[in-house]
Amino acid sequence: MNLIGHIAVARRIGSHPHDADVVALGSVVPDLAAWGRFRLTGRHAQGTALGHGISIHHQTDTEFHSHRWFVDIQTQIRSALESAGVGRGPARACAHVGTEMLIDGTLHQDPQIAEATSAALGVIGSAPRGLTQIVAPDTVTDWERHLGSVVWYGIPVDYHDPHAVAARLGRILNRRPRLRLDPNDVGVVAAILNDHHPNIVDSAHQIVDDVVAVLTDHN
Repeated sequence: MNLIGHIAVARRIGSHPHDADVVALGSVVPDLAAWGRFRLTGRHAQGTALGHGISIHHQTDTEFHSHRWFVDIQTQIRSALESAGVGRGPARACAHVGTEMLIDGTLHQDPQIAEATSAALGVIGSAPRGLTQIVAPDTVTDWERHLGSVVWYGIPVDYHDPHAVAARLGRILNRRPRLRLDPNDVGVVAAILNDHHPNIVDSAHQIVDDVVAVLTDHN
């Protein structure tokens, strides 16, 4: 699941009612770290609302990635891309990440989820307890700078558009030689994601409900 999906789940199952925004921030910290290529330490702000959010992140990914709907739609999109001539590696990456982005785009249309996303990013400036303790000490300054840039630019809000998602996938995968898309493939990716977009729109909130139902029993 991607950033907004994680927040949509965390806001409903976080057990720190007075620190709900910090829990939501923790639920996206692993992805924010991955964006900036930061490695989280094993400490993970244990015992804090931030650490609780990080734990929810990993539980959410486990449940979401094994969800039958997600497994099936990934297979469908990957197969369609490969049949259209996209390489196996790029097709797999686009099917996985593209679906997650489109789920985020759907969820962000919900005003409550959009508000929760803004609130989660908004607490970065207050430096919640443990935020600087989850990366190596010699990377703290760069980590703080990275988080500042996330707040400045915000989370992309064009994930509701399959064509925008395909273009973003092209830029992201261009950094990975084995996953790089041929320029002509970006249009193919856009068309196939667009074909599956109605299914994603119809299913996104139910997927969140399903993950929340499982994790509520764990938390």
